Amino acid sequence: KNESDRSRALSEIAQHLPQLWPEALSSIRKIKGDFFLSHMLSKIAQHLPEAVFSEALSSIREIQDESDRAGALSEIAQYWPELWPEALNSIREIKNESARSSVLLAISQHLPEPIWSEALSITCDIKDESSQTSMFYGMIKHLPEPLWPRAITILYSIQDKYNRSQALRICIPHFSNLTNTFPNFEKALDTLTYQNRSALIQLLPTLRPIIMRLGDSEETFSDVLQAMREVCKQWP
Repeated sequence: KNESDRSRALSEIAQHLPQLWPEALSSIRKIKGDFFLSHMLSKIAQHLPEAVFSEALSSIREIQDESDRAGALSEIAQYWPELWPEALNSIREIKNESARSSVLLAISQHLPEPIWSEALSITCDIKDESSQTSMFYGMIKHLPEPLWPRAITILYSIQDKYNRSQALRICIPHFSNLTNTFPNFEKALDTLTYQNRSALIQLLPTLRPIIMRLGDSEETFSDVLQAMREVCKQWP
């Protein structure tokens, strides 16, 4: 009989008959293939009683594939928060940047606020700027406001102007929710000009409340619109 099917069935029953958890975990440990083992351990993480937690954690730590191990650790950390530092350290050790960013993106909505600083450090260490831009897209809506200045610093460190403007464009819809003034707004507008013109124009309704707050009047937004009209006349 297929070991994965047997493990799945035992795990389902153990949720109602806790005395079966040792047998279920023993069956799970026999599963061949890190991906399937990681998937099964992640699936049962929220149901594990404390009595078998140590055995499940040992099984996760024995997973050889970096991404699968990090993914399972991150899943179990959602229910055992003391494991978050180990989970993030495991993510940092993933050599493949694309895989590293994928795992971090997958857990971003579950990260507790004290862990976000380390998550941003991992983001900063990723050299592939397309991956960084993708991470901003997935993570930004979950980022605690106190860490926005640091995130913006990372954003401005992206060297490719188009990727930088893409990352900023992703962030813009969230700026109006900030209680603090967005820093270097003139620099932000300059960065956004590396989008094509239609994309920039589409952002104007979102930018309006931010521009008005910075200028403290409707006139400020009107001045920005006028400046754009003049540019469009010179470069149709």
